[in-house]
Amino acid sequence: MRRSSYLVLAATLVFLLAVDDSLAKPRGSSGARRGGPPAAGRGSVQRPAAGGRPSPVQRPAAGQHTGPVRQPGPPRAGSQPGRRPGNYTRPGNRPTPGNRPAPGSRPTPGSRPTPGQLQTHLNLPGLGGGGSLHGYQNRAAISRHNLNRHWAQAAHHRPFTAAWYAGHPGAWRVRHPWAVAGWVTLAAWVGVNADPVSYGYSGYGDSGAYEQGDAAYEEQVEQASELATAGQADEMDHAEWLPLGVFAMLPEGQSQANAVVQLAISQEGIIKGSYYDVLTNADQPLSGSIDRDTQRAAWSLDANKAVVYETGLENLTRDEAPLLVHFNASQTRKWLMVRMKEDAADEK
Repeated sequence: MRRSSYLVLAATLVFLLAVDDSLAKPRGSSGARRGGPPAAGRGSVQRPAAGGRPSPVQRPAAGQHTGPVRQPGPPRAGSQPGRRPGNYTRPGNRPTPGNRPAPGSRPTPGSRPTPGQLQTHLNLPGLGGGGSLHGYQNRAAISRHNLNRHWAQAAHHRPFTAAWYAGHPGAWRVRHPWAVAGWVTLAAWVGVNADPVSYGYSGYGDSGAYEQGDAAYEEQVEQASELATAGQADEMDHAEWLPLGVFAMLPEGQSQANAVVQLAISQEGIIKGSYYDVLTNADQPLSGSIDRDTQRAAWSLDANKAVVYETGLENLTRDEAPLLVHFNASQTRKWLMVRMKEDAADEK
């Protein structure tokens, strides 16, 4: 009994040893163990050891690669272009920090070009200066914008409206003060049977100034003063007036108007209206007249006859037009008249 037990134990040990030996061998024909290093000489690749790899200094630079270079692919359908410039086609002549001008060599504010020089260099329409149509329109648009913004933010009412007249009961008033009169209507109203005469005052130069000393100039100033005085001396009760509209008046080269006038004219050629100071919210009456032969119009404030405003009759029908301001008969400057609209939403 004991011997048979030994035989069974010995047979079990032999079987276990055989199974262990079979599990230790790979299933392929190779005698190497699974997961071990490949046998030498059977198509395996020998990788370089750590000491045989090239160092960063010995590696080729970006432009020295000998392998294939990836080229831009074809553009996608309906998308961005595919032939974008690579690193080697971008401009390389940009100034380096060392080649850029130092702060001390940059143009100072005094040597930088003025807006007028830039305007001339870029061939842009002017905001002031000269009598060009573009210059008048640009300055007029800015002036309208500035005044409308001022009236929208200020506590005062827009002038020559019902609310404004309520706060200025002594102001001279006409029906429909913001109305516009065309040349045909104006000429028929005052009895002018001729084509309109254009007064652009180009002879006053870019500065808009004409100094005393010229005989023709002195005669012109005297005639304008007489026209203004004739309107102030008129005591007739004119039943009907033709409104000419509301105009902002601003000096040459500026786009901010501090004076606004409302003008009307009688069939006899007498001019009446109101002068409104935008800054002080004060109004003053004005008077003047026209010369039918020369088609000149002039007026002055009833309280200040030394300053005379003069323009052409046809200029009073335009949206933007020049006028002359004679100061104390010693100096004349060219200003700009800008027609205003009763409703700010109608301004262009």
